[in-house]
Amino acid sequence: MKSNRLILFASVMPLILLTLNQTACEPEQPSMVEGFTFVDTNQNGKDDPGEPVLPDIDVRLFDGSGKLIETTTTDEYGHYSFPDLPSGSYSIQIILPENYKVSVQPVSIPVDPATGKSGIFQIHNQTITVDIGLALRSDNGGPGVGDTLPVQNTISITPSEDTSVSQYSPTNNYGNQDRLPLQNDSMVFMRFPLDQLPKNSTLISAVLDMFIRASSNSRDALAAITFPDPATYWLEGALTWENKPAQAPNAVTIYSQLADNSGEGSKDSFDVQEPLMAYLQTHPDAEYFDITLSYSRGEYIAQDYYSRESLLPPLLNVSYSSYP
Repeated sequence: MKSNRLILFASVMPLILLTLNQTACEPEQPSMVEGFTFVDTNQNGKDDPGEPVLPDIDVRLFDGSGKLIETTTTDEYGHYSFPDLPSGSYSIQIILPENYKVSVQPVSIPVDPATGKSGIFQIHNQTITVDIGLALRSDNGGPGVGDTLPVQNTISITPSEDTSVSQYSPTNNYGNQDRLPLQNDSMVFMRFPLDQLPKNSTLISAVLDMFIRASSNSRDALAAITFPDPATYWLEGALTWENKPAQAPNAVTIYSQLADNSGEGSKDSFDVQEPLMAYLQTHPDAEYFDITLSYSRGEYIAQDYYSRESLLPPLLNVSYSSYP
């Protein structure tokens, strides 16, 4: 017996890889059409590492006359299948999500770029794999050539510098320690490098997480965030109350929602999406983002956060989308 393997590439838009495994003289067996859908971000027609799959996509199977035989939906892994098919002529159609197109590929079996329907193919005692990559359209008309889907990522940035300064010890430096003490008479400064954030990315969310080392139980113990003048450069090993950066005139104040009696290791979070977005709009080439913590109301309190030198450093968690 002689074994033949034919590889046919589907035409025009989707990545459609038809793999035909056929062995002569074998008894008739049910055939199957299967595959998966994915976001072809670089539009090279391959399911590259990091490219997300597409679940909950409707896929239709037609016979050679164009009659709809069956409809299925891709699972959580983007996979679909039409098993137990008799030999014959078939075509498939992926129901394109709004504003999506099949990815552009030079192929030999025609696929309608507007409908996502493949050309007719023959199957006999075999499994055909039809993988389809998608990308965004350039407009609301037909599919655009060269468009890609923005990729969403989340990064956690630790400070490159952080320290506390005290009004009652105006010349003392408290850098390089594992704690950031915060009282009515003190301030905490943090500097977060932005080199991990791609230029021209779209900000989705930004949350500053601080971790409690020791805390008072005052309901008024609410820290406020402001933003130093970005023109002022400082280092944690040299910063004191006397030489601390001036606050930017348009600084935003954001209060935490720290609960009463929050113990060691508790997380204190601040939503800094809007100020970070505004900062990046006015400083598109910024190398860092500075944040200040202070107390602007309430009775005398004393609270410690963990610093970058500890096992629970401050984290600026940023989610964004960008084009590859």
